[in-house]
Amino acid sequence: MPVMTQQNGNVAENTEETQGARDVDRMQNSHIQESWISEYPVEIVRPRMDSRRYSPLLEDATISPDQLTKSLWMCKCIPITKEVYIPAVNIEKADILFCIDLTSSMDGIVLDLKNEIDDIISQLGLLVPDLAYGLISFEDYYLEDYGSYCGYRCCEGYGSSMDLPYRLNQPISADANLTKTAVAGLVCGHGADGPESYSRALYETYADPAISWRTDSKKIVINFGDYLPHDCDVYQCIGGAVISQGVDPGRNGIPGDSDDLAILDVIDGMAENNITLIHVCCGYITQTLDVWDCWAGMTPSGSAVDYLTYPGTLTNLIHEKIGAVSGLDGPLTLQTDPQHADWIVNLTPAAYEDFTLPGTFTFNFDLCIPFRTDEGVHQFDICAVCNEQVVACEHDVITNLGYYSPLPNIYKIEYSTVNFSWSSWTIRICLFNSSSHVFSNAELQIVHIAGDPANELSITDPYCNYPLLDEKSCGATGDVFDIDLTDWHRYESFVVGMQLILRDDCGNGYSYNKSLILQLNPPKYMPWPYPIYEDSSQECMF
Repeated sequence: MPVMTQQNGNVAENTEETQGARDVDRMQNSHIQESWISEYPVEIVRPRMDSRRYSPLLEDATISPDQLTKSLWMCKCIPITKEVYIPAVNIEKADILFCIDLTSSMDGIVLDLKNEIDDIISQLGLLVPDLAYGLISFEDYYLEDYGSYCGYRCCEGYGSSMDLPYRLNQPISADANLTKTAVAGLVCGHGADGPESYSRALYETYADPAISWRTDSKKIVINFGDYLPHDCDVYQCIGGAVISQGVDPGRNGIPGDSDDLAILDVIDGMAENNITLIHVCCGYITQTLDVWDCWAGMTPSGSAVDYLTYPGTLTNLIHEKIGAVSGLDGPLTLQTDPQHADWIVNLTPAAYEDFTLPGTFTFNFDLCIPFRTDEGVHQFDICAVCNEQVVACEHDVITNLGYYSPLPNIYKIEYSTVNFSWSSWTIRICLFNSSSHVFSNAELQIVHIAGDPANELSITDPYCNYPLLDEKSCGATGDVFDIDLTDWHRYESFVVGMQLILRDDCGNGYSYNKSLILQLNPPKYMPWPYPIYEDSSQECMF
């Protein structure tokens, strides 16, 4: 690969802080008196977040609004928007492992690193109070009996007999002089083809205990390279055609067995071990930078940068990239205590997987009181959590008013057969109520016919996403619904329980229901209406 010359640059990311404030007024219900609400028993429920810890770095993080006071009927929901603001997070303790390709095309970047290592370490000390350094290097495998694996064959052995796929030059140490000395002693080797043993070197960042990462340190690998790893589908991360760069034979050096390394598996291993990858790309091929950026982006706060187009020094480049690494790892989401976890419904997004700080992150969800929740006052916190670390919390005081169903009182239900043939049976149902309420399509749904799911109906009202019965007008005090059944003779030998469900507020996706059970015997002749049984079971439909 070509020799690199010294070039660098600077990238600044600014995320504008947004602040949201939302007034939280008490839910108004005209038919409920405030004095009646206050008579409800009070149950105080507070979550305990002891299993997590507040980060001392996040004192300025906020959730807006930071509190909510509401009164709700059981099974009701209200839409909620929360904005989580997280300031820039400085790393307090970090281990930086330099990883460098020492094949012959890398002699320019090796020289730059030697010339600037003192400045690099000095500048990084301004970012992180507690730093330690280490160094690993590699050329490639030398495989005397190399054959053709996964469609790649370039030259005998990948590299020369003096090359190594991995070496530990200096374990992690707080004595920066040890790493400076190790860098000064770097000597470029050979390499015979384009791809090198990047996968093996990166694999060892979490597999070799001799590297000696410190406990509770932010682990960062700065990888210098000008090409790609050996891999049978090297561009898989960014899609496109399958291109082979040969197999990485792993620690045993034998291609084609279970010890082989795939770059995506190695990157997954780094992410699982919370190791950030920063790749300094020194090659001319654009696709090389793209795929390295894809791999690095799979690790916590990782990224790749093109050294050839960077307008500053190598010191500036490394200072910037380390400064952009967040001390906050893992997906950002909202959580509450286990007792109230099912109160948060339809959280969108479920989590922010990749984010840059400072930043404001918006979450939308429905706050719902589940069925059979104790009446009274419930107090709990909803917290922004990142990798089991509490970022910020807000406080909720929710009064459960109990179960409320505004469905009208049904005082009479009539039904009879209006059509009967060998292949079909139509039952007409008429509902009457004392308040002269006229039922709409959005309120009546057939849930199931016991033992015969094939007879569920699929007529849909444009306002409501539930299967509905076909409504027929039947006077000012009632509505008629026709239910069409096929192959009626299948019911001749048993009583069929047909469950009808009445819904309220069907159009907004959340509803109460009231079930009616019709016990039907199929007619051999035109039948008279059969008894109707009301089922008292109720449930939440969100």
